[in-house]
Amino acid sequence: MVTRFGDELRRFMTERGMSTRQLADLVPCDHGYVSKLARGVKQVSLEMAARMDDVLDAGARLSRPAGTGRRRIWPRDDCNLLRRRRPRNC
Repeated sequence: MVTRFGDELRRFMTERGMSTRQLADLVPCDHGYVSKLARGVKQVSLEMAARMDDVLDAGARLSRPAGTGRRRIWPRDDCNLLRRRRPRNC
């Protein structure tokens, strides 16, 4: 099963009791951008994933796959790809 970045981001935010605004203030970035990442609307950069790892104390699980030490490139959300063609279907 492929885990999406937004799913992992939301999981860590929930575990830490952190809102999108709180995370955005600490990263720092726009809270709307954090929301779009969490919903899979935007693709995360490796730099932003690493910054969120640090803030959420996620042990590099947002920017690196478990146990490999290599940087992860998160797959694009399928809904995001569909949204470009059919905006109301996702």
